[in-house]
Amino acid sequence: MKHAVTILTALALSMLPLPSFAQERIALLVHDAEAIADALSGLPVIEVHLGKKAQTRFALFTGRNVGKRTDLIVDGQVLTSPVIQTQINTSTLQISGVGTMAEAVALAARLSAGAAMVEVQLAAD
Repeated sequence: MKHAVTILTALALSMLPLPSFAQERIALLVHDAEAIADALSGLPVIEVHLGKKAQTRFALFTGRNVGKRTDLIVDGQVLTSPVIQTQINTSTLQISGVGTMAEAVALAARLSAGAAMVEVQLAAD
């Protein structure tokens, strides 16, 4: 009888819906940020350095969402929506599409000061 209960419990658990990550939104703690010119295009980008916990969270997020479009959200506004090509395990990211160099410098300063909220989530199709 004990085995029957275990089997039924396992069967019942296997029938539960898997959690959906479609609405997953993670906040990223920015350790430091700097506005620079992209080496190839010359356009302004922000180089962002994540804290260790944010790096781990971002690596897990990108690892389970390879091939999917994701929104990078700063202060509630979608800044860019790239497709995740591969799991990102580094603590340094580049954000493009940030406008002028002056705008990039201002945003990088806010990110470095902890004054701007940075989040990622899967983009709506």
